[in-house]
Amino acid sequence: MTLRTRFLDVLRRLDALIADHSGPVRLLFIVRDLRGFAIVRPIIEEACARPRISLAFTLESDSPLRHADVIAECRVLEGRFVPARRAEFAKWHYVFLTEVTGLRMRRWATHFVLHHGQIWGNVDRAATFGPEGKFPDYTLKMSRQYQVSMRQVVSRCEFDYFARHAPDLVGSPNYRAVIMGVPKLDRYRRATTDRRNALLQDLGLDPRRRTVVVTSHWIDKGLFLGLGWGVFASLLRHEAEFNVIVLGHEKLWRDAESGLNSAARALRDKLRAAQRQADRLVFLPCMADQLTYLALADLFVCDNSSAFVECLVLDRPVLLFEHPEFEFEDPNVGHAYRMAGARFSDCEGLAGALDDTVRNPDSYAQGRRDAIAILLARVGHSTRFFVDLVESMGRLSGPRSSRWRCACKVIDQANADLPVPHQQSLTGSVAEHEHEHEHEHEHDAPA
Repeated sequence: MTLRTRFLDVLRRLDALIADHSGPVRLLFIVRDLRGFAIVRPIIEEACARPRISLAFTLESDSPLRHADVIAECRVLEGRFVPARRAEFAKWHYVFLTEVTGLRMRRWATHFVLHHGQIWGNVDRAATFGPEGKFPDYTLKMSRQYQVSMRQVVSRCEFDYFARHAPDLVGSPNYRAVIMGVPKLDRYRRATTDRRNALLQDLGLDPRRRTVVVTSHWIDKGLFLGLGWGVFASLLRHEAEFNVIVLGHEKLWRDAESGLNSAARALRDKLRAAQRQADRLVFLPCMADQLTYLALADLFVCDNSSAFVECLVLDRPVLLFEHPEFEFEDPNVGHAYRMAGARFSDCEGLAGALDDTVRNPDSYAQGRRDAIAILLARVGHSTRFFVDLVESMGRLSGPRSSRWRCACKVIDQANADLPVPHQQSLTGSVAEHEHEHEHEHEHDAPA
C-alpha cells in the first residue's frame, strides 16, 4: 500500500465516521434504462416520503435516457438529478444499481444490487454474460463487483440458490443478502372492469373480446425469436377471436431499432404492419411501465422471461413457451414455471394449449399459487419492508463503516423472521403436481 493510498484511506475513514453519525440517510440510484428504473421506482417513491432520507439519481454514461425522461416517469425526482461525475465524488450511504455500472464512488458507500427483473435462475444454462466467463446468474455477476456489499434476493428459494453458487459471499462478514421480495410487484392488480373496457377502447380494441397479452425474453431461444411471426398468426386465427397486445423485453426492441438484431427488426416491422391492418392487434414496444397493459389480460403467453412472474401475480392463465434446447439455470425455477401453466414448444402446441385454456381457464390456478409461494417473499408489502429496513440500518458507509455489524444484525433478524412458505422447494412436489395435470399437456411438442 502506497503512502498516497494510506492517506486516502484515512480520509475516507474520517469522512465515513462523520457522515455515519450526522445528517440524513443518503441514497443514490444509478439508472441505465427504463426497465431497470421500473424496479427502483416504488422504492424511490416510498423513500421520498421519509423525512430522514435524502435521495438522488444519476445516469450511466451509456444510458439512452436523458434525466428529463426519468423525471417524466416519476415526478418526485424533480430537482434530484446529479450528473455522473459529480455523483462519483459526492457522499452516499447507499448506492442502488440494477445493471453492471461503470461508475466508481470515491467515498465509502454501501453498494446494493437489485434484480433488473423479478426472478433468478431463469437464464439458459448454456448462456454466459460477457467475456469474463460463465456466470449462472446476472445478479450474481453483479454481486462480485468489487464495490458491492449487499444484494436483493426475492425469496428463501433464491437465498438457497445464492448460497450454493456463492458460499464465499453468503459466509462473508462483509456481505449480506436481503430476502425482500420484489417492490415493483406490490402494486400489481388486475384492472377493474370499467378501467379495462376504457383502456381497451383507447387502444382500438373491442372490450367484449377476451384479451391475450404476449411477451418474450430477448434471447434467440425466447418466444418471439424462437417461433417468430407464427405466434401471432396462431393467436389471430384462433376461433375465440382474441384481442392481442404485444409487449416484449426492452432489449429485444432496442436491438431491433439499432440494427444489432436483424431477426428482431424483421419481426418488429411485421408487427407494425399487422397493427395497421388488423383491428385486434396492438404492438407496444419499450413501454416503461407494462403493468397498465398486463393488467388487461384474460390470458398470457410468455416464456422464460421474468415477466412470467408478473403474469403470475396478476393471477390469469399463463401459457409457457418451452424451447426444446433451453434449460433453466436453476431447476427449481423451471419447475415453478412449468407447474403454473400449460406448455407448448411450437405453433401447433400453442393452438392446442389455447383450446385447453379457453375450455378450462382455472386448471392451473393452484399451480400459480404454489409457484408464487416459492418464487416470491413479502408479496404486497416488499416496498415498505425494504425502506423500513434501510431506515433501521441507518447511515451506513459500507463494510468498513463502524455501523456495519449492527446493520448486519438487522438484516439477519429480518431474514430469520420471514415466515417459511408451505413449500420451500419444488423438487419434492413437482412430479406429483405435473402428473396431476399431464393430460393437459397432450398438445406439447416433445422436448
